[in-house]
Amino acid sequence: MLSFLLARLVMGGSSAGEAGGAEGPPQTVHPAVEREFTAVAEDAAKPRFYGQLGPFNIMPYTQPSYDGLSQEEKERRLSEQHLLLFGVPCQYPIRSAPLLPGSPFYLPLKGTSPTTGEAVTHYGECSNGVPYSLAMALDPQDYPQLGPMTVDRFPFGRLPVNVPGWINAPLDRLQLTSIRGKEVLVEKPYSTLFPTTRLLVIERRPSPGSYGIVTLLTVDAPLEEALAKAERFLAIAEQHLAP
Repeated sequence: MLSFLLARLVMGGSSAGEAGGAEGPPQTVHPAVEREFTAVAEDAAKPRFYGQLGPFNIMPYTQPSYDGLSQEEKERRLSEQHLLLFGVPCQYPIRSAPLLPGSPFYLPLKGTSPTTGEAVTHYGECSNGVPYSLAMALDPQDYPQLGPMTVDRFPFGRLPVNVPGWINAPLDRLQLTSIRGKEVLVEKPYSTLFPTTRLLVIERRPSPGSYGIVTLLTVDAPLEEALAKAERFLAIAEQHLAP
């Protein structure tokens, strides 16, 4: 999609000439497109950062293969993998739980599933009652001060919190900061034409007998605008975060 949009910005050429097979004038690449291609190439040439930054442990991750295993054995291994990664005991299979006031991931916002586009009314819950995840896309038509934004929430049981594949950037695009007193890891955008900023927020640290909550905010906006939107989101979220 990015390559298609960039191609649409290339200036020059004659549609009549193209249709008739005649050679049109030389194509000229728009300066904004040249800058974009350069930024993409320079960023791709840099090594991705893996390691600890503050309370975050950025790690590469490949989903293990469970082909050929029985359903029971697959669920056992998934539970073990979840505990290893996040320090939270999660028994599989995952079920749905209603997203109601007082539930662990409740937000007073209406959103849609990033995968199906359907309204989000439930979140994922482990069979032993521990929350598993919440994924919600916020439409800018509904929330112009927030969207477009995708919200992904997860529980975790220890620090540093493992970040398995959620962040994929060289070190110079990563920044530690805080928003409303919460620790945040920012993946700054490299694109100037289609910027996307990712913010990993520790909404609640784990404590004895209570898991923490980490939230990934994916905001289709430049850095400063994304930080402002994240602050507005957290101002709403912190009023409803279950203890």
